[in-house]
Amino acid sequence: QYSGQLTECQLSYYGTVTSDPSLDELLDHLELAPRGRPSQGVREAILAATLELANEQGLARPTTREVARRAHASEPSIFYHFGDKAGLLQHAILDGLKPLTEIEPTLRDGTGESTLSDSLLAIARSFEAFFDKVLPLVGTVAGDANLRDTFRERMAERHMGPHRGVELLAATLRRFQERGLVDLSI
Repeated sequence: QYSGQLTECQLSYYGTVTSDPSLDELLDHLELAPRGRPSQGVREAILAATLELANEQGLARPTTREVARRAHASEPSIFYHFGDKAGLLQHAILDGLKPLTEIEPTLRDGTGESTLSDSLLAIARSFEAFFDKVLPLVGTVAGDANLRDTFRERMAERHMGPHRGVELLAATLRRFQERGLVDLSI
């Protein structure tokens, strides 16, 4: 039953509609999905739906079918784009890293006129945004032994994991030390 409210992934799927669309207006925006390669935006809609479901109820119970339904995509699209549920969760978590990539380079690298305080604050805020977005997914992975093992193997293959955050902080502190602004012996 249509509630009159659209989720973020539905808005990206439907495109531009009035702020309070009627069911008829929504149906006017729907097109039959072509066979073959999925249309553009499906991957992003699936990732958005995964994060929405995780934040609403965790992902222990929802299935790839529920994610597909929320994203207005076919379930095979999930497997086309991500391989399996572990791949979907991995990509959703990696998508959560965007705040870390958006840190101003002079703050991240400890170069220019940036202060240590400004740099550490920017990094901490980015970590906070990352964890706010992906913590429910991490709990899902940790709660399923098979999923956890598969996820751990894939992350190790790509040299990804919590150690990367520590490496970022260490590199930033090293650069401030090179500038004579940090004494690492303390």
